[in-house]
Amino acid sequence: MKNQASPISKAYILTLMAGEQQTHNFYKAYGFQYGSPELREIYAEIAEVEEEHVTQYESLMDPTET
Repeated sequence: MKNQASPISKAYILTLMAGEQQTHNFYKAYGFQYGSPELREIYAEIAEVEEEHVTQYESLMDPTET
């Protein structure tokens, strides 16, 4: 598969993964700092969803490619 995908397609996937990872990291790093328990809960939930997105995008990559 790695020889069939165009380099730009690989770059798109890596860009999507990087964006989702940064969003996940933001909510994990700063979500707990809010005073409202409801906000902390919402931020934790968003972080979990973003982690799922990262996992989904990772599945688009060829696991045998370095």
